[in-house]
Amino acid sequence: MCVLRLNVSKQLESLNGVVADSVDVDLERGRVTFRSDAELEKTQMGDLLLQSGFLLQAVTRSEAVASHNPQRSDRVMLLSVTMMSDRIRDGDFDSVLEVLGDIAAERSGRVTVVGPVDLETAILKPVLAGHSTVIKVNYKQASRPEQTVAVSVSVNQHSSQ
Repeated sequence: MCVLRLNVSKQLESLNGVVADSVDVDLERGRVTFRSDAELEKTQMGDLLLQSGFLLQAVTRSEAVASHNPQRSDRVMLLSVTMMSDRIRDGDFDSVLEVLGDIAAERSGRVTVVGPVDLETAILKPVLAGHSTVIKVNYKQASRPEQTVAVSVSVNQHSSQ
């Protein structure tokens, strides 16, 4: 189920204007929410979801509240870990990645990864494994080939206390 959630998230994040950190896929309720800076066509979203194996039944649009400041975040960094990418390939950090996933799931957190694209599955598989709760994931490709991978967990300010 985590792989489906990740696939739908990645598909939606690929749409022009969709704010990647805003995508929230709740497969249990059959609901997807996200924020977009551009007008999206219903057919475009429907086609994209169909590629992931889902059927779009309805679209509800909400206008952003005028007082919302997109620069302000209600999330705080709980912890961040930097690992050597070659050790991730070898599976040396699987247990660390599992614990980061556990922390994110327990606190309704978001996992952010900055690393090479070829390591995405090796990193996210242990993070997402075995969780029945939703873990929001944002995988950012490193701007240049990196020898390190940064994985962080952030939570709502209310959850961290």
